[in-house]
Amino acid sequence: MASIGRRGWRQVKTSLAGEVEARLAESINALHREIAELTELLKVEIEVGNETTELLGRLLKTASNRLDVVEDSLRELGAGGAMAAGAPAGAPGGSPDRRRRSRTPTTSAGSGDAS
Repeated sequence: MASIGRRGWRQVKTSLAGEVEARLAESINALHREIAELTELLKVEIEVGNETTELLGRLLKTASNRLDVVEDSLRELGAGGAMAAGAPAGAPGGSPDRRRRSRTPTTSAGSGDAS
């Protein structure tokens, strides 16, 4: 077997190192491109998430304001109805006994209806 000597091994080593470096550089560049793409996608998702959160906040605020208006209207209606019926403002529609009596049908004790 022929010996190639130190100089030959250095050339082979340098050649292999250059080839490995070139292949790694291609792989590393591909990874950098993929990482940049994923980073951009993540930024877009975060931005969309922030906009969605902001929109939900505005919707909740609007819904809360509308609910406050409805509650105020109901209070005004309850207070107006209670005063018209002669009941105190805290008990809309009169006393609980009056409301119960008006909802139950009146039957006479001697009607004889045994169905």
